[in-house]
Amino acid sequence: MVSSWMTTPRALSKEDIQRALATLPGWTGDETALRKRYQFDDFPAAMRFMQRCVAGIERSNHHPSWTNTYNTVDVVLNTHDLGGKVSQLDVDLATHLESIWATSSR
Repeated sequence: MVSSWMTTPRALSKEDIQRALATLPGWTGDETALRKRYQFDDFPAAMRFMQRCVAGIERSNHHPSWTNTYNTVDVVLNTHDLGGKVSQLDVDLATHLESIWATSSR
């Protein structure tokens, strides 16, 4: 993941976002946010997923808006420095979350 303090983000076009979404299973989005709901067997599995994501999130210095309710983790990604638009930082973070998801016990 690229660290946000190392790059100047720019808002992605609709076409850029659609291309990115084609590579991110289960994600939806538009110019204002990328979104996904992750479902787990139980609360501990959801918490383990979130905890496993933290190191990469901190390295990127680009943080998700996410909530946990029992066995679900809802994620909304956008770049606040761009007034809530989607940037490559959001795509990179979604890719990071997907890599953790792929190796998660659910």
